Amino acid sequence: MSSADRTSPEHAEVEVRWNQRHLRRTTLVLVPVFLAYIAIAAFASGTFRLIGAAGAIVFGVVLFAGGAGARRIRRRPVAATLNEFGVAFDRHDSAAWEIFREVRLGRVKPRLLFVLRPLHYIAFVPQRAADLPRATPRERLAIRMYGTNLLLMTETVTPGGDDILAAVERLSDVPVRR
Repeated sequence: MSSADRTSPEHAEVEVRWNQRHLRRTTLVLVPVFLAYIAIAAFASGTFRLIGAAGAIVFGVVLFAGGAGARRIRRRPVAATLNEFGVAFDRHDSAAWEIFREVRLGRVKPRLLFVLRPLHYIAFVPQRAADLPRATPRERLAIRMYGTNLLLMTETVTPGGDDILAAVERLSDVPVRR
């Protein structure tokens, strides 16, 4: 391998990894709420028992899904990889920088649910919808809301949003909108 084949340090790829600390913090909040609903379902009567049972079911499903997500994160800790050629998302093919119209930082919708601590996303918006990878039914909702299914929630990944946007500016000519 010649020195020309090696990647120069200024064009090194950037790995965006899932933030396991965020997952643990969320779990530490959800488990006591789940246990509280179980206690309400077990010790209350009437309408409160029904509310407790419904809450326990909902939070049990959320915790189960979170456990599945945690296993996936352990198996595949990289959410996306950015390099001078494009971006590769977990579970998607690589996309060249040329297909993107812009990379945008925005607030997660619906805003009413996230009033106390607003959540943010980074959207890799393609020039045409046909440039997007084939979407699952869940990703179609993201396409309707954000214009793309190639999203990163900044609170759930490392490095932070500003660092990711700086890497996009450094590695590509795609406009970045904050």
